[in-house]
Amino acid sequence: MNTTPQIADHADLAHTPEFFKPEKAYKNFTPNLNETYQEGIAFARQRGLEPAHKLIAKGQGHAAMLTDLQDDFRPKGRLPVQGTDNVTLRTCVRLINGTVTPHFAGVIFSLDGHPIQHISFDHYWRDDKGNPLDLSQHDGAACLTLADKDKYVFKAYGFNANGPYDIGYYQPRFDSREAVPYWKHLQATGQGDIWVFVPHCAIGTDGVNLHPLLAETIAFMSGALSFQPTIVHKGHISGTDWFGPLEPCRPDPNHPQGGFQKPILDTMKRFKTVELRTEAGRIGQGIQEPIPPHDASHEPGKRQQGHQRGENHRGRPGLSHRGRR
Repeated sequence: MNTTPQIADHADLAHTPEFFKPEKAYKNFTPNLNETYQEGIAFARQRGLEPAHKLIAKGQGHAAMLTDLQDDFRPKGRLPVQGTDNVTLRTCVRLINGTVTPHFAGVIFSLDGHPIQHISFDHYWRDDKGNPLDLSQHDGAACLTLADKDKYVFKAYGFNANGPYDIGYYQPRFDSREAVPYWKHLQATGQGDIWVFVPHCAIGTDGVNLHPLLAETIAFMSGALSFQPTIVHKGHISGTDWFGPLEPCRPDPNHPQGGFQKPILDTMKRFKTVELRTEAGRIGQGIQEPIPPHDASHEPGKRQQGHQRGENHRGRPGLSHRGRR
């Protein structure tokens, strides 16, 4: 049996680091971060690269914003998104080229990470006999719409090639009284129904890990440009999901990260532009456009449509069935 991966088309490299091999984008391995970091340091010395802070000071530093390029969203992950390895390969090539030819001066990346009791996990919901919702037979994803607000009952529906279909009626196993206000908030803010998935990116599992080739690439960049990447943690508030890296779907005033993450926006403002890249399920094969960091659509209360969060593109027949997390 031929196990050689079909490598996606990608740009040529201006320089090929020793650690980089395109086929690694399709393999599971433990990244050698120290070695690739040291390789970046040696490359910078050899080529006389300017450190990131000097590029930023001259107004020439750009950044990359990477959303959820993690193991559980790879094709063999717990919530697979076909094409994510291809996006990761192209992203790594872009990052390397933007390092060896002065362009990037920073990387911001998000990590989806959920507690095991999370409103977006199927086992959070139960039927009238107490049986948990099991989406393993429904392509791993479903939506819940309110059916009876007094009894906290929701109707679940999945998707196939013929469109949506009924799965049954379910109630939240935990915090029943919060589910209805949560659904109403999603409706009032144009975020749709409650998306539910098979458990994925559970805190403490390997699924939370960054794609290993991307982890090595960022380590190389950090050594070459002397910068520390910014890590954005999302999904860790059990009673709300996150459709993007900057804020939860519903604000939680009792949690320090329960609102709009303005410090992340402030970090973006240091750069000339911020280039967005994400896993394939967001918009076809991942968004790759640069945006000005002062774009008003990133301010609190300005919900982005598809552009970064991609909520109108995920979980629909014909595209990846990974939807809102």
